[in-house]
Amino acid sequence: MKNLKILAFVAFAAAALMALAAGASATVITSPAGTAFTGAVKAESIEPRVYVHYGFTELETCDSEFEWKVESHGAAVTAKGAIASFSLSNCGSEMTLVKPGAFEVHTWGAEGSGHGSVTWTGAEITIRRFSSMHCFYKIENPSWDPEHPYIANITGSKERNSTATLDVEIRWTLVQGSLLCPKQSAWTAYFTVTSPDYLDVD
Repeated sequence: MKNLKILAFVAFAAAALMALAAGASATVITSPAGTAFTGAVKAESIEPRVYVHYGFTELETCDSEFEWKVESHGAAVTAKGAIASFSLSNCGSEMTLVKPGAFEVHTWGAEGSGHGSVTWTGAEITIRRFSSMHCFYKIENPSWDPEHPYIANITGSKERNSTATLDVEIRWTLVQGSLLCPKQSAWTAYFTVTSPDYLDVD
């Protein structure tokens, strides 16, 4: 009988932990407020534009737009979806997104704050510098937090009383290219969500 009670307690504790874990991982993209949203999220860079760093000294700026397809979110899941498009223009170099990869968003900060942290995985780019130097890069985990590879924080419309924004910092590692290609490239940028007009991460 004692063993049965212990087993029953263990089973109950395991179920409780699973429920807590499921609740903790829930992420819902809402637009308008309180309404689950599935579809396209579009954003564009604003001043300051996308700053592209090479090594410690080289720097250029670009304009950028992207579209993210929110495909799944809700109870016990994070918000996931593929990058439908990502463009860089008005740069000193020609940059092309070869593999768009996918976004995953996790709730961040106080409950109900509308904020989220963004992970971008599977992305690859080529950068053509000067006339013939082609450099091929893949996205990497940020060096300051390899266990949580967040590339952006979303500030939701609830706090801003306006469109949502993303503060972005991305690191890229050289995979292939000329010996003159920088080993790493870092991007910093500030994006505003242009569609939908209202967006929160709950």
